[in-house]
Amino acid sequence: EEEESEASETREDDNVIRSIQFTDRKNWAITVPWEKPYIKVAQRILALPNPKAQFNGWHFDDPRLRANGAEINGPVHDLMWAWHHLQPGLEKGLQKVASFHGFPYPWKHLALEADKEDEYGGSDVIALAYIWDTLPTRMRQRGVWESYLRYKMDYREIHRRTEIRGVP
Repeated sequence: EEEESEASETREDDNVIRSIQFTDRKNWAITVPWEKPYIKVAQRILALPNPKAQFNGWHFDDPRLRANGAEINGPVHDLMWAWHHLQPGLEKGLQKVASFHGFPYPWKHLALEADKEDEYGGSDVIALAYIWDTLPTRMRQRGVWESYLRYKMDYREIHRRTEIRGVP
């Protein structure tokens, strides 16, 4: 019984969001807490039909956002899976991938410093801008962009629906 109780608590805690970050360029980001009134603004941004980029969002961020009432519209590129499609033998950590795309400094250590949480989160999304700036071009040059779009993007919605039904 105790194990079941702990397991259900863990699943519930899996959907907790502390903050959310957005950017549209390489030198700027906004980080806001996931609380009123910011939640409604974040949900409106996520519901826009524009393309979006994330890193490990399909399996990490998206389920949490949806569990917290967010609707995510527009094509959503998971740059971790795009990178994996281009370089299947290399690691998929955000800081490592960003270093291949010109991101100028390491930042993941900032997660350990409570007063650096905004800088950490902002750097996470700015890193995506660096990756997005070059990754699709590299994928096109290697001839894997179309297969990424076909396999990862087109089938993602089908995969998501099966995951909701409990099939990982």
